[in-house]
Amino acid sequence: PGTRKNPRFKIRLLVIVTYGVHSFNSATRDVSIGGLQLEEKIPSFMFGQYCRIQIYRSTAGDRIDLRCKIFADPRNPRRLQFVDPSPEVTARLKEWIEQLEVDSEKTVA
Repeated sequence: PGTRKNPRFKIRLLVIVTYGVHSFNSATRDVSIGGLQLEEKIPSFMFGQYCRIQIYRSTAGDRIDLRCKIFADPRNPRRLQFVDPSPEVTARLKEWIEQLEVDSEKTVA
């Protein structure tokens, strides 16, 4: 297929996904500036929906809040796309990715 707009980085962050009264915890398999992939499968009733997520670098409480759209892909029900993140949030996420990538030195295309 085509080339990716944003490279994916194989880093692990803690995530809480909230859709209405439903929420679940997971961690990331990979992260880009445009979205992320979770380790846990997203429940099918959430496919195609908009949700809020909180991303944590550690249990220390430092977090990023984002609005996302859940991809409706039953073959890989783990992807979220960020919706209109502010420049400040994008800059902070880039900073986290750069710091964590230096720690792990693992990148996936």
